[in-house]
This record gives sequence, structure tokens and C-alpha cells, in this order.
Amino acid sequence: MKKLLKSVLLLILTLVCMLSFSLVVFSEQRPTASEETTKTVLESVLQERSMAEYPKYREYRTACERFCRESEAFSELMQRPDAMDVLKEAEASSDYSEQALLGFLKQCIFYRNSGKQDSKLLAICSASAGGSDEQPYAYPVVPGTSAWKRLKNMSEMMKACQIPEEKAANMTTDALLASVLDYPLLASCFTYDHPEDYCDLLMQNFNGLKELFSRKDVLESLEEKRTAQNGDFIAEGNLRFIFDCYDYLSVRG
Repeated sequence: MKKLLKSVLLLILTLVCMLSFSLVVFSEQRPTASEETTKTVLESVLQERSMAEYPKYREYRTACERFCRESEAFSELMQRPDAMDVLKEAEASSDYSEQALLGFLKQCIFYRNSGKQDSKLLAICSASAGGSDEQPYAYPVVPGTSAWKRLKNMSEMMKACQIPEEKAANMTTDALLASVLDYPLLASCFTYDHPEDYCDLLMQNFNGLKELFSRKDVLESLEEKRTAQNGDFIAEGNLRFIFDCYDYLSVRG
């Protein structure tokens, strides 16, 4: 009986060792995202349910940027130099239901390759968490400086207060929020009877706010910032405006 028990235990230990070895070998042989072929990466993108939401975005660039942050497969595809060739091959052999999505992915590749925008989309895709730069942007032209006094109108002021695209893309959401709250023209929100009008104006003319609201963790950063408020009336008012703007855009879709 003892010999039989020992044999059974030995057999169990052997099976466990073999199973453990198999799992190790499998994990070592399993390709990482960077080792997969571009065709395989594309197949992963097409299988993601979130891709079906791209038509709801008014601007395809916004959708491209958002999917870069939220989808590892999409982000990997955008960084592949042969992505366009693979998309064209897939388009030629795909059924009608996939044609529109493949067309959207091609638009994102065009966006990636569109000169000055190239660095922005690639920076976003290579930093899926929204970037690692924790330093808020220091606006070089602000009220009180000689350069500011030379600005003739609101349009020139807004142009002078843009955040460099690569900087905006690489900042963490907390750093980006701090940069938005430091925006030299943010206090103008208090001059509007309907703050949503100024929100629309900023979304069209201030890349910092547009980038902020494309981040999936923006609400978390806003809540943390509100918790850390220290009674500064102006700062609280500016933060309240960003909250109102976020709510307004969320409802509007």
C-alpha cells in the first residue's frame, strides 16, 4: 500500500513539473505585440468592440488620438511602417461590413503621416498612458509682458498661447490640467453669460483643452485637483469652469 501511495505521489509530482515546464515554454514562445506581424495586429484591432464607436466622433483625428490611448493593438498598428500596405491588402479582400472601419484606419495613417501632425499622433501612440512629462507648460507670452502688449486682438492672443503639440501629447493628464488652468485667457470665462459659449470657443482655438478632454482619465485628475483646492477664489472658479465645460461636452457628445 505504501509503495502504491509513493508511486501515485511521484506520478502527481511528475505531472505537475511537466505542466509547469509547458507553461514556461508557452509563455516564452508567445510573441509580444512588437513581435507579431502587422497583419496579426490589424486582426486584433478589427476584433475590438470599441472600434465600432469611431463614427460617433465628429473629427476622425480625435478618434485616432483616443484609440491610441485606449487600445494597445491600435497604438501598435499606428507605429508600424507597413501599416498602410497591410490595410490596403485587407481592404481588397474584406467584406462590406469591414470596409468602413478599414477606411477609418487608413485615415489615421494619413493623419500620422501628415507632416506637422506626425509627431503628435506618434507621441500619443507611443505613450498610451497619455505621456510621462510631469512638467506643466510654462507659457512664454503672458499678460504684463512686452510681447503680450504687442498682441492686437483676441485671435493673436489665442495663437500666442498654444501649447506645442508634442509637449501637449507627452504631458501626463495632471500636468496637462495644470497647464490648462494656467492658460492666460482662461479667466475670460467669467465675462460670458453662458460659459458653454466660451467652452466652444476654447475647444476650437486652444489645443490644450482639446487634448485634456481627449484623455480617458481627465475626470479623475479633475476630482483630485478639486480635493486639493486651498480656498483660492480665482483658482476654484477656473476649475469649476473646466468641470462645467467637461459636463457640457459630455452631454453634447
